[in-house]
Amino acid sequence: MAMLLPAKMKAQLLTTSNGTTLWGNVVYCQSWAEDTELEMSQWPMGIYNFAPVAPSITRKVCEDARFHANGGGFYRNGRFCFMNYNQTVLTATLTYYEADITNKEFTRMDNVEDFSMRATDLAYDHTTGKVYGQFYTSDLKGRCIGTADFTTLTHTEIARTERTYVSIAVDKQGKLYGISQEGDLYGIDKTTGVQTLIGATGVKPGEYRMSATCDLNTNTIYWACVNSDETSSLYTIDTTTGKATKVMDFRDNEQILGLYVLPPAAEDGAPAEITDLACTFDKASTTGTVSFTAPDKTFRDESLTAPMTYVVGEGGAELLRGTAEPGSKVSRELTLTPGAHKLVAYAENEEGKGVDAEITVWAGYDNPVAPADVTISTEETAGKTKVHLAWKAPEAGGHGGYVDKENMKYDVVRLPDNKAVATKISACSIDDEIDNGGGLQTYRYRITPYNDSMEGAPATSDAVIVGSAAEIPYNVKLREETDLTLFGILDANGDGYTWYFDSGEKAVCYRFSAANTADDWLLTAPLNLQKDKTYRLAFKARCAKSWAPENIEAAVGQGNDPSAYVNILPNTEITSEALMTLGNTFQVAADGVYRIGLHAVSPANRFKLFVNDISVTDETPTGISAVDAAGKQNLVFHDLTGRRVSCPAKGVYIVNGKKIVR
Repeated sequence: MAMLLPAKMKAQLLTTSNGTTLWGNVVYCQSWAEDTELEMSQWPMGIYNFAPVAPSITRKVCEDARFHANGGGFYRNGRFCFMNYNQTVLTATLTYYEADITNKEFTRMDNVEDFSMRATDLAYDHTTGKVYGQFYTSDLKGRCIGTADFTTLTHTEIARTERTYVSIAVDKQGKLYGISQEGDLYGIDKTTGVQTLIGATGVKPGEYRMSATCDLNTNTIYWACVNSDETSSLYTIDTTTGKATKVMDFRDNEQILGLYVLPPAAEDGAPAEITDLACTFDKASTTGTVSFTAPDKTFRDESLTAPMTYVVGEGGAELLRGTAEPGSKVSRELTLTPGAHKLVAYAENEEGKGVDAEITVWAGYDNPVAPADVTISTEETAGKTKVHLAWKAPEAGGHGGYVDKENMKYDVVRLPDNKAVATKISACSIDDEIDNGGGLQTYRYRITPYNDSMEGAPATSDAVIVGSAAEIPYNVKLREETDLTLFGILDANGDGYTWYFDSGEKAVCYRFSAANTADDWLLTAPLNLQKDKTYRLAFKARCAKSWAPENIEAAVGQGNDPSAYVNILPNTEITSEALMTLGNTFQVAADGVYRIGLHAVSPANRFKLFVNDISVTDETPTGISAVDAAGKQNLVFHDLTGRRVSCPAKGVYIVNGKKIVR
């Protein structure tokens, strides 16, 4: 018989030949305890699964230190639910958790004030939807058989008991059983709490937490027992005699709490799953057709002969209901609201509800996918750059829904200045004209499609460069890969190790060669520089590891061949793992377009050199200049009234017709 199994977990199963898999919360392994380098807080507790065959192999499904069901645990409706009791010298806490094992996330965590919610073991009764267990009294001194409501976190006592049950289980028929600390099996009346001895298991359990469960597919009770000799084993229990039969020993002496088997997807005689489930719409209409094929077999793969009821619903709400013959084709009209819908369809008969079939559909206009095949080109005309942009219309919706390709609209925005170039245009192309007088700039365009009122995914064009050279001040952060667009990279020694953008460090990085000294240039964008100006280059750099210092220098020159550049920063060793600012002032011999090159020159077999925040600023002195050692220059000083001063003190003076600061 099949079982409910999340698709994400199919690859994680360990099963027997008949498909049996057990799951549980592993809280102890001998190997963890014997690992002297592993603190108890580091034990990989979590949900594991295993097959009930020797040799035992447990496979971890999800790990989290919170998985410690020492107050009882059970599986219900896709959630592993459990109580954790934690006691320190000063305090004691009880916490209730629910975990979605499929998505590996906790969905609920509540502090519990009532300590009578703590149990030795818990069992979910699929016939009533109740959870049974042996609970402690509020003072933790007594015990009782009872039920618990985990919505309100309260429990109802059925009967007090002096006996300790180390494990509790409910079978397929809803009968409640308990295994005592003495190793005896008892039947427990769910109404009165009366306990009837069935027989000895023949196993002496230790005084540890353990658990049992019923495989509803085979009506077999499994017991994950910690034996009195501190080994652990898996047993099956004969509910007519109480006798335990060993299935296997756990080879790492695992302690498993909250043992469970995934329940069957349906009763044996219930209909099998509906097939060919589909829902189609005409263009943007929200009224469509649901169609499917009714099952002709039961869940146990026997032939169906009688008509069955079918239901189509969403989110627990019933949308359609009808009757179908086995194997017949069904087609019904269905109106939905615009947007996404997850439809569930199933068949049912007097034996029970069949397995759900599910589809996700989109009704109405869908959000279109991004425009495709975006092209961009430029043309220089009379001091301006004409940019031509073209693209292909989206042909699909992002959710598989309808798109009206012929009536698509588009917004076009220029980046990085966020200028709206066009709004809700129908054409799949546009021209943009940019003045070249703004220095060297990089532009991209973002194209956003609209399907009726539904905004789609944007597409971004490649970059185009407008202008011939950047103006001063020049600043580039080099925190994004797009910041490198106007840079040049030269692997001068051709060894394949050079500058690149490191997205993790958000910096430009030179990675070492084990054999060669670095000879790699990072060239700025072309810059407009003037001969009568004084400029300052500044940038930030660091090495990856202080034990592997890096070396860098800088030079300025015209063209793209840095071998002819003039050095403006001598070879500098970098030993800091924190960014440090480097730089120097420099001048050029003639007006023109220049590039500055940062030259990695680290010895071979170092590590990584990072660079950020390159800037070039104009530091030419203004009309009021500073004069150092003026007395040594035989200068003639006048005060601001024009009188000559022979021994000028600190202040502002006129020298050779210019104001200076002394």
